[in-house]
Amino acid sequence: NADEKQKTTPLVTGSLAEKLSGVRGAIDMALRSMPCIVFLKNIDKELITADIDAETRTEEEKRFAVVLATAIAQNPLPSDARRSAWNYSSPPIQFVISSSKPLPPGPLSSLSTGSAVKISRPDCNYARKIWESAHTKSEHQGP
Repeated sequence: NADEKQKTTPLVTGSLAEKLSGVRGAIDMALRSMPCIVFLKNIDKELITADIDAETRTEEEKRFAVVLATAIAQNPLPSDARRSAWNYSSPPIQFVISSSKPLPPGPLSSLSTGSAVKISRPDCNYARKIWESAHTKSEHQGP
């Protein structure tokens, strides 16, 4: 299925240098489009797993962290034409990093300015429980 393949295919593939180049390209586009959010999806799948080679994983995280930290440090104010659309209480570019598993302590997790948010899909039993709960409440409330 083409739709399913699109959902699971990483946007940035190849060597670490190519991946970092792709992130830099996304940041350059964000700088031209701010205010905006840069969403780095499943970052942990782009890195070597720590159980295979923890030292290489840390080095890869450091290189991603340097690219992101540099972008954050150089985050300029938007041009006058776009200032009216920008809420000055937030930075002109925000980075959101998702991962399939919690990021271990390291260079990427140290960049976080907020707490991690775990999002999961409800299973059928959970959906049924919510449905039945809502149905039971409406029966007890009456007309």
